[in-house]
Amino acid sequence: FEENGELVVVDYKTDAIDEDSTEYIANRRYREQAGSYALITEKVTQKRVKDVVFLFLRPRDEVPMQDLESLKANAKSAAERYLQRQQA
Repeated sequence: FEENGELVVVDYKTDAIDEDSTEYIANRRYREQAGSYALITEKVTQKRVKDVVFLFLRPRDEVPMQDLESLKANAKSAAERYLQRQQA
């Protein structure tokens, strides 16, 4: 959704996990995904993504990802490495 001219990407997660583990799981399983979402969304929309949030349904918990600029840079590097391997 858009908020003050910037975008927020929300991804609903259906993992059934312990209530105390959502932040850990988001950072271990989904960091790369968050960076990819932000990078791709900015490329397509030409608007800044200010947040990527994982919304866990079980338990009901919201985890905003930290350091989005770093996550986008990592996603870009990973995509470039993948493309280089495909061309080799």
